[in-house]
Amino acid sequence: RKMNFGLTEEDFIKVIEYNGDNSEAQFARDMFLLLFHCNGHYMSDILRIKNKNIENGYVRFVREKTKDTGLEVCFLLTNEARKLFSKYGKIDPDSPEDYVLPYLIGKSEEQIQSKVHDMNKRVRKGLSVLCSELGMTKITTKQARHTYASIANSSKRSMQEIQADLGHTNIQTTIGYINRVS
Repeated sequence: RKMNFGLTEEDFIKVIEYNGDNSEAQFARDMFLLLFHCNGHYMSDILRIKNKNIENGYVRFVREKTKDTGLEVCFLLTNEARKLFSKYGKIDPDSPEDYVLPYLIGKSEEQIQSKVHDMNKRVRKGLSVLCSELGMTKITTKQARHTYASIANSSKRSMQEIQADLGHTNIQTTIGYINRVS
């Protein structure tokens, strides 16, 4: 199984500072950063966030991958995440059932699965262009999760806090997300 580590600090800064002319690479950069600022949660979860999931500056939801457990994740809606949500969607407390990002509006569950797949593919393609322009090795949306975990760890958050941030039920899973290099 291929290991999927977070970005180095140097590469993460390159991604943050990217401001190229390619609109798909820019979109991919923004989605990568949105996933990172949402504690590294996957596109399938971030696209499903509705306005009712945002309250008092926090985002709360049950992860799609582990919905059978009912384990709710909760994270602070940072200014960076708020800006990206607002750039591509709309946070509107007066419309609690509306998706914050518009990509799943009016879709059945089967269509949602397809749309999530399409969004991941679009972002992968854009990240490929971004990496080519920046002279970086290929990165994936999953690396936003590993990058978040590694940065949280280096910021001295406890492993239990990072476990809760990621919505893991097993601490060993969380440990596997942390970069082993200094």
